[in-house]
Amino acid sequence: EKLAQAQLTAPVSGTVLAVAAQDGMPAQETQVLLTIGNLDVLKVTAQVDELDIGKVRPEQPLSVETNAAPGELFHGRVTRVAAQATAAGGSPYFVVEGEVANREGLLRAGLNAEVTIATAQRQDALVVPAAAVRARDGEQSVLVVDGFAVKVRPVRVGLRTETEVEILEGLEEGERIVVSPFTLINSLQEGDPVRVEEVDENWGKSQ
Repeated sequence: EKLAQAQLTAPVSGTVLAVAAQDGMPAQETQVLLTIGNLDVLKVTAQVDELDIGKVRPEQPLSVETNAAPGELFHGRVTRVAAQATAAGGSPYFVVEGEVANREGLLRAGLNAEVTIATAQRQDALVVPAAAVRARDGEQSVLVVDGFAVKVRPVRVGLRTETEVEILEGLEEGERIVVSPFTLINSLQEGDPVRVEEVDENWGKSQ
């Protein structure tokens, strides 16, 4: 009978994440023996800069990448956005929580990951590399290749990410533009000669 009382039955189905008890250890009534978690859907916690937090809302789609599953992208949604900033020895940030489906069980609890939150989406947008857009005197422009020289073309931009910028006006799909490091692209002037090299064909139109 005492042996039967020593048998533990998990109240929920899941995976054992941690074992706190050892053979021979006296057990207390409130002692935690095992930690069990459901790994089908994982909680994601991200730190968002104060400059970007105003764009983040619950239910926005997010995606997760991790070195534990190279080349795999896991999709989920934002579930909570902190109302107060956290300042822990550096610049303030806001904690954003989400949940992501653990496809094929490839993710593990406690992993570090890169989280991307889609704060806005646009179909059939014309986009260029961020390195192609320059700003001068409050005006943004790109350098369009005309033959073997460049022309400065003012543009109106829309959505932007760390690597891409949406062009709303001033540029047509298929036009060739200059993409170069910041210092070089800002030193080029109207009419400067350039050498044309074709780059990634996927630039120009979002999927």
